[in-house]
Amino acid sequence: MKFRVMLQVYSKMQCCFVVLMQYSKELRSILRYAGKSFDDPDFLGSVIRKNAHVLEKEIKNLCQGRTRPLNHELIYVRLKKQLLEWKEKGYKSSGTIEWSKKILREYERHLKSGWACELLGKAKKTAGSTNDFRSLIEERRSIRHWEDREVTNDQFTLLVDAARQAPCSCNRQSWHFILVKDKELKSKIGRTAPGGDPFFSRAPLLIVVLIDFRSYRLPEEKYVIYQDAAAAIQNMLLMAKSVGLGACWASYTSDSGLIIREGIVRDVLNIPDHFKIAGIVAVGRPAESVCPIPRRDIDDLVSLNKYRTALQSNSGKK
Repeated sequence: MKFRVMLQVYSKMQCCFVVLMQYSKELRSILRYAGKSFDDPDFLGSVIRKNAHVLEKEIKNLCQGRTRPLNHELIYVRLKKQLLEWKEKGYKSSGTIEWSKKILREYERHLKSGWACELLGKAKKTAGSTNDFRSLIEERRSIRHWEDREVTNDQFTLLVDAARQAPCSCNRQSWHFILVKDKELKSKIGRTAPGGDPFFSRAPLLIVVLIDFRSYRLPEEKYVIYQDAAAAIQNMLLMAKSVGLGACWASYTSDSGLIIREGIVRDVLNIPDHFKIAGIVAVGRPAESVCPIPRRDIDDLVSLNKYRTALQSNSGKK
């Protein structure tokens, strides 16, 4: 019995050691930034947006009579302090900072009057073509061969604009996009991933997607980082298709083992330590046609209430 208990304890200690080693990089980053002032406007802006988002939700909870005691007051104090620090440091204002100030003002109105309003109103519904959007989704394909033509500034601006409209955890908006056009740089990046070169080299444009992970709770939100990036990348792919470009999303991420020599990429692109590489999108004007790929039936993908409980919809959709 004692031996069995000792074996269980040893096994748990071993697991803890593995987890500690796995997250050592994140832990070092947390300790590095813990308790320090926000000397980076990107970092401070991400935290401000997150707290404004949470405070907005808390005010809406107040409207409906449900909130955790004092939680909204603590968030209010933090947000007010962070906005003051933003101003004192002379950081440039932006639409998201002004939005955060508006949230703060709405809450201050609540403190004075006890009244909480529905913030910012409801977005107006616009009549769009569902069929057109569905076709865009169904016809998008990964393109791996491109014409020898540059992606214009207007085109990649559209892609990045689409990416920044994506949903993200707590409105952090922690993305950063490095546009790589230099052929030598593309080749160096390609040589750090299996099958990356000449695939990356022949793409007119690589978009390296980064996520600033400092405002995420690690290790609990380790994968939320990549969810936020994935939403932005999907928007980018759909926009590329809509403007006549072809794109391919490369599985090229930190923590995955898919980058053989990540340090080289960080060095050549001058990527700070507090960013994760969350993906690369290769973009250009298509030089190939890709046949439609059959999709699994919807009935095979969906269960009702419990796994593998059939919907019995007989939809037959593919």
